[in-house]
Amino acid sequence: LPNLINIQQLSFKQFLEIGLISAIESQNPLKIKNTLYSFEVFYLSKYLQFKKPEKNITETINLNKTYGCPIYLPILLKSNSQSKAIFEWIYLGFLPFMTKPGHFLINGIPRVALNQLVRTPGIYKLIENKRTTKGIKAIPYIRIVPDKGSWLNISFDSKNRLWITTKIFRKKISMLVFLQALEACKYLYSHFMEYRSPANKQRQPITEKKALLFFQQVVWNSENKYLGISGRDQFLKKLGTTGSAFNQIQLTKQDFILITQTIINILYGEETIDDIDNLNNKKIRGCGDFLYQELARGLNEFETLLDKKFKNFSLPRKKKKVKSGVLKKQKKVIKTTTWRSFFLGGTLSQYLDETNPLAEITHKRRITLLGPGGGNSKQTTIKIRGILPTYYGRLCPIETPEGQNAGLVHSLTVFGHKASNGTILTPYYKVYKGQTQNKLNVIFLNPEKESSHVLVPSDVLISKWGRLPKMSLPARKNWDFDYAKLDQITTQSISILQMISLATSLIPFLEHDDANRALMGSNMQRQAVPLLKPEVALVKTSLEPRVVSDINHIIQTRESGFITQVVSNSIQLYKPKTLKYFFIDIGEFTRNLKKVNIKYNTIFIANNLLFPNALNFYYLHFPLNKNLLKFQKRNKNNFLSNFINSNQFTSYSKTIKKNKISLNNLKNNLNTKDFFLSAGNFLLIKEKVNQNKPKPLFLNNKRKKIDYKLFHLNLYKRGNQSTCTLQRPIVAETDWVEKSTVLADGGASDKGKLAIGKNVFIAYLPWEGYNFEDAVLISENLVSQDIFTSLHLDYYQVEVQKTAAGLETITNDIPLNSSKEISQILNLDARGIIKKGTWVKEGDYLVGKTSNVQLKGISAQYEKLYNAIIQREKLPVRNTSFRVPKGVEGLIVDVEIFPPKQDDILFLAPKNSILCVKLSLLQRRRIQVGDKIAGRHGNKGVISKILPVQDMPYLPDGTPIDVVLNPLGIPSRMNVGQILECLLGLAGKYLNESFTVNLFDEKFGTEASRSFVYSKLYQASLKSKNSWLFEPEHPGKIKLFDGRTGIIFQQPVTVGYTYMLKLVHMVDDKIHARATGPYSALTQQPVRGRARNGGQRLGEMEVWALQAYGAAYTLQELITIKSDDIDGRNEAVLRIFYNKPIEMKQPERIKLLLREIQVLCISLEIFAPS
Repeated sequence: LPNLINIQQLSFKQFLEIGLISAIESQNPLKIKNTLYSFEVFYLSKYLQFKKPEKNITETINLNKTYGCPIYLPILLKSNSQSKAIFEWIYLGFLPFMTKPGHFLINGIPRVALNQLVRTPGIYKLIENKRTTKGIKAIPYIRIVPDKGSWLNISFDSKNRLWITTKIFRKKISMLVFLQALEACKYLYSHFMEYRSPANKQRQPITEKKALLFFQQVVWNSENKYLGISGRDQFLKKLGTTGSAFNQIQLTKQDFILITQTIINILYGEETIDDIDNLNNKKIRGCGDFLYQELARGLNEFETLLDKKFKNFSLPRKKKKVKSGVLKKQKKVIKTTTWRSFFLGGTLSQYLDETNPLAEITHKRRITLLGPGGGNSKQTTIKIRGILPTYYGRLCPIETPEGQNAGLVHSLTVFGHKASNGTILTPYYKVYKGQTQNKLNVIFLNPEKESSHVLVPSDVLISKWGRLPKMSLPARKNWDFDYAKLDQITTQSISILQMISLATSLIPFLEHDDANRALMGSNMQRQAVPLLKPEVALVKTSLEPRVVSDINHIIQTRESGFITQVVSNSIQLYKPKTLKYFFIDIGEFTRNLKKVNIKYNTIFIANNLLFPNALNFYYLHFPLNKNLLKFQKRNKNNFLSNFINSNQFTSYSKTIKKNKISLNNLKNNLNTKDFFLSAGNFLLIKEKVNQNKPKPLFLNNKRKKIDYKLFHLNLYKRGNQSTCTLQRPIVAETDWVEKSTVLADGGASDKGKLAIGKNVFIAYLPWEGYNFEDAVLISENLVSQDIFTSLHLDYYQVEVQKTAAGLETITNDIPLNSSKEISQILNLDARGIIKKGTWVKEGDYLVGKTSNVQLKGISAQYEKLYNAIIQREKLPVRNTSFRVPKGVEGLIVDVEIFPPKQDDILFLAPKNSILCVKLSLLQRRRIQVGDKIAGRHGNKGVISKILPVQDMPYLPDGTPIDVVLNPLGIPSRMNVGQILECLLGLAGKYLNESFTVNLFDEKFGTEASRSFVYSKLYQASLKSKNSWLFEPEHPGKIKLFDGRTGIIFQQPVTVGYTYMLKLVHMVDDKIHARATGPYSALTQQPVRGRARNGGQRLGEMEVWALQAYGAAYTLQELITIKSDDIDGRNEAVLRIFYNKPIEMKQPERIKLLLREIQVLCISLEIFAPS
């Protein structure tokens, strides 16, 4: 299995190695002429210079900068006015660099470039059904798709006349006229008798020079006739040779003669029609292609600007030479147009979905048909959205968005691979005489080559020696399903996961789910929030480790070594490269000469090494000689009962006694003495080493430096969706680690495997209507034990602004409005900034800030004079402090001070003043009513009630249920996979095992899944001695007790452990209430939206509901003073204050309706009762 983000990395690599230079060379040299002079600009693309990035990735994110480097291009400017060329460097632009996980950092924000599926350049033979007077008629047409210019369509009309249309022409033109302009008529007329239609031999009209010039410049230019290598290749395959060489990458007049002949053949049914949506006719454009396109556009603009500049260029009489620096003003041209517009304004560059690792990796593997050069979601047909046979092994038929983009946005399959020319390849095993060659290298096939093979799926069971069954097998040939004999089969799929995407392959028992629900399950896994205590699933598939490792969500070591230090934010690994292997013992010692027993035996590469660690311990290594090592292997007894050769640690030894070793000075070449160490012996050491900062150690006083590697851990890193990622070490000091060992887990991984949910105890049982319509009932245990608790991190940046009255000031001297605010201001430090580690609630001050009050009116000038006379330095200010937003409470985990974004503020502000503060606020969100949870099979629901543990149903052994789901959610949805997962999870819990299941396991036998689950349940019942775990009368169902009454339920209930996910759609982000707030200026009704403190819309159906209840006064209140009754809502406050009845008047919408009726000349008025 290749790296899962290769599709991004290889595209960018290809751009750097090939695309960058080829884009420059395609426009090399530039030729510019005016009436007096001619200039040539030569790009020396081989000598491109990349400047090293000024900031690393962490600094780039903190300062909201773009991670990348500037590129400089040397050029030569030649002129006919002088013999010597001018050499200059021009600034090509700032190229954003791709990070290791495969995304870009633009203005400090991770962004990803989507992969786009577009038409391959070439020729397409098509048929269009048109409605005529005689009914629907199939009219053939040929579409030419050039690599750069606009499409050309050649088609017949109802009278079988041939026309050519393109975006350039407003009207269609005759194909004869077009061929005349190409000077191809002599050839055409000499071959007219070959066709069945009578030739209309008329005299050729005389072509005007201007018309020909227009044709050459606008229509038949180098861009519109540029086919490219892949386009020419496709042209030759479909239409055969035209006299044009393979490397002729532009359309020729011979091509159009052959195209004319081909479309006439289509009319008479002598040519086959192409399927334009077939993947054979499409290619993928990645980030490298987009960067190439933007660079070419920037160079075009550069050429246009130079042309304008030199058009009226003339040298003064005294100066006869062009001086260096002539292009100085043009150096910014490419800078402003290259690459930036794609990342900030392009639809194919999106914010990276960082909800969890699966969401991130899926976003990078996404393939879309939309965007510039692609389709439009409003104009696409059902056929384009459908699943085609060529999608097998390339695009997932299941994972696609719900809604208007369904079938237009795809996900690459697990083994799908993008070729260098943009086609999607998929791997197969060769089959030779009925034997699958699964020990040899796989072959990668594109759709065209695949059509000529006879393929069998991977779920055909093969023997130990790779032999296929001696019978007719289901196979595919030329995109049709059929049965094939053994000697006809040429290839076999390499895996059952080959046809599905990464997210879909993580669903266990996928084959038992309906495809619509599998689609929802695939999409909802990407919405799962990382939890406080990640837990890997009891029932899983095989790709969980690859999801987190390929995007660097976890930390893995690339070499073997010894862990010498583990702290919360880093892990230190000692890499022994130059030392020999010895069998050694590790002893622990405290700094003060205390007795500490020897603890560990391990095999390690070392020679007289002393390691400090974070806990003030020292580790001393005693290597043994080879003879003793051989004795160890034979003896197999405890190491401490053997002799140690003291020669190996003489550099640290001064005196050696039988029971202890005292190490004070460093001496070499002491005599070899044998001594005995028993299990109760101890060692003493006295050494002065800085405990906080490990210093490099040296061997035997020879100044030979030990090689360390330090791994930095991410603590409280925020994703684009405000999810919090923190990495936790899972190794201990003194551990020996091999290559690829996981050193630290991420926020959504457990022991190096994807962990985005929790294994919870569930029962399928209706409970008092609280799980009606997919609602979910949960136990209070999930809240109190922090089972579904998640961390969310938000950044708040407060910057000093420039106002008309001067600069704002960050200070703790704030004018307070009430005594209540005194408690809210206590947590600010002397600078006016909240202290790190403070717990804050809604309304608390985070940054104290004041703004000068701008005096207005006539008194303003007198006020200024008065302040100057009495020498008042402290001018009146107003409180503009930043507070904790509405509905937010949490912990301040970081406070950082940065320079301001606006440079002019830096010059206006006093020295050493704080101008920009960035705060990190960490929220801990427990599960609550209104949160959305889901399984992996598309079974989703909203929490309706949280019950006390004692009220939940329980098992015969007293174990309470965690989650109660509605059993009616299964039959109609047809996602039975959740039942199998639930029961296998129950068996795994009692057997203390986890299971990795194969998808589509029917090749092992009929109903293999059910047989396997039942067998494991039976084993669990035997091991735990709980016969109720598997009862033959109702296998998989258990008799439950009602927690409130203790009475057994009438029917046995399906109970088990299922992997449930907490989704990002949390009630804290959605719940909203409004008492007062802003009104729309146009309608005078409350504005809409939670962000603007808006109101909830009261529509027709809500009015009907209130009418049905007879709540007349409530309804009147809602549609008058709580809506657009301007006078009524203003008076309502005073009337409530004076305890008077509220009067409701005419809302604005009634007045508007009356005016609209009066416009129709109908006089309609409302009269108040007398």
